[in-house]
Amino acid sequence: MDRFSALLKTNRAPTSAEMKELTSRYQAPMAKLQQLDDKLLQLKFQIDELNQERELLRGSIDQHCNLLSPFRCLPDDVLHEIFQWCLPTAHESLLDISELPLLLGYVCRRWRTIAYQTPALWASLHVAIPVPGGVRRRYSSSPESDKQFQLDVAVHQDAIKKWISRSRQLPLSISLSRGNSHPISLSYLDLVLSFSARLHHLEVDLFPTTVSQKLASLPASAFPNLRTLVVKFDRSRLQHKVPWKSSGLLNAPYLSGLRLFSFPLQIGAVNINWTRLTRLDLVSNRWQRTDFDDARKIFTSCPRLTHCSLTIHESRNIGDFEYAPLSLLHLHTLMIVDNSTGFGGLFKGADIPALRHLTYHNTRRPAFDRPSALLGILSQTHMRLERLTTDVQFITYPDLLGCLELLPHLTYLSNIRSPGSLSAEQAAHMNLCPMAPKVMSVVLEILTPCAGHPLYLPALQHLHVNLDFLRMEVSDQILLDFIERRMEFGPPVAPLAEVRLISEHAMQIDISIPLSRYIADGLKLHLEYGTNLSTGNFSGSTSPMHYFFPMHGIERFTV
Repeated sequence: MDRFSALLKTNRAPTSAEMKELTSRYQAPMAKLQQLDDKLLQLKFQIDELNQERELLRGSIDQHCNLLSPFRCLPDDVLHEIFQWCLPTAHESLLDISELPLLLGYVCRRWRTIAYQTPALWASLHVAIPVPGGVRRRYSSSPESDKQFQLDVAVHQDAIKKWISRSRQLPLSISLSRGNSHPISLSYLDLVLSFSARLHHLEVDLFPTTVSQKLASLPASAFPNLRTLVVKFDRSRLQHKVPWKSSGLLNAPYLSGLRLFSFPLQIGAVNINWTRLTRLDLVSNRWQRTDFDDARKIFTSCPRLTHCSLTIHESRNIGDFEYAPLSLLHLHTLMIVDNSTGFGGLFKGADIPALRHLTYHNTRRPAFDRPSALLGILSQTHMRLERLTTDVQFITYPDLLGCLELLPHLTYLSNIRSPGSLSAEQAAHMNLCPMAPKVMSVVLEILTPCAGHPLYLPALQHLHVNLDFLRMEVSDQILLDFIERRMEFGPPVAPLAEVRLISEHAMQIDISIPLSRYIADGLKLHLEYGTNLSTGNFSGSTSPMHYFFPMHGIERFTV
């Protein structure tokens, strides 16, 4: 054994004689160590060379193996079909090289050729009007920048023409986002209207009055194939009014879907081919409100309606009137914000056998002397409704039970506040009624199945409860009992497939733990409490509305 081994585990310093002995003794091992290091370095160089040779060979093999890729062997007609399924569905296609269909052209020459020869890829386009001084403030107010802006606009409009030319003669779906009062807005509208005979869907966000007047003054014959129309009016301008009262665009011969934002006229006084409409959506109108009389005209004049969304206000005519029952045999989806006192009577005796989806909110407090209009509508559905969205805190307990009894086939229930803010009447009710915050807990207790008691909503599978800003709370224990009993009760009660809860209040108990076995079996459970609530529905920075943004102005029928 090395006589110095005993010193290795001590802190004693070697003597001068020992230091000399150590120095002479380890000269040979140090030389051997250096030889090993040199050999390892040589081997490392050899390994690096072999790895480089290996990667070159692998790259060559992979490139040749790509020739055997099944996707490469797909015939052109199959690729045509696949490409069409890749298009966006929530909006029209964007003129952007990072988005489809332009992105397909950057894969290979064959894909680019096939994409350019597939007209369906180019039949949809969102035209975003650029604005001088846009998002990156590229243009300043100088003759040189104005000239550059005009050159860029010319290139942009030429690209739009080339895009549409690739669609050949297919029907077009085009959305046009708002510009500002800059003259180019009208030039972009003229460009889109040069294809008006082929328009199948048109969506326009109106800002300049000249654009509004130009669009409204066109004859119906200019849009022989138009099926759906979305027009968003600038809320701050009244100059839209005159030309839209008898607009040819609103009377296009095959127009069946109409969505209007902030429409400047009383809708009942506008000349529209009502009998053709199957979808009607009137959104956010602060200028002219749709009242009870307008709603009745719409429902009596549109026998083919399948989808309808309205905010209804009090009638201009005071008094009680007897009306013939409505007959809406095709109405499937109805979305109502009720600001009137007599809306329930509008559907008294109505024939609505196809109604399956209903969204109903009102601006009144619950009152025992005023039956809920929701109950009146449900009483005409022949117990066939499948989806209901409402706010249960503004329904009296007897009316609530009456509604639940009429929903044996309901599979989807959503409790969410009205699209607008609470009315003064509802706010006062929330402050004065001590039970108001606990209404949702009461509803869950009613819906919790129990032997020997009435079974409400036996077919319910999806429950969405959004209590954010409603000043309501739900007991976690009551929610847990509701879910467990629904999952275990058995026929005729269907097991839940999805439960979503959004609440301002803090979590009391973590119900996901006792529900883990149901979650493992497929139950979708989404819970958001107090501090977990999102502060907004966007991320990153936002741009002023008048700046260029490729998605701005895009809207679709969502009902």
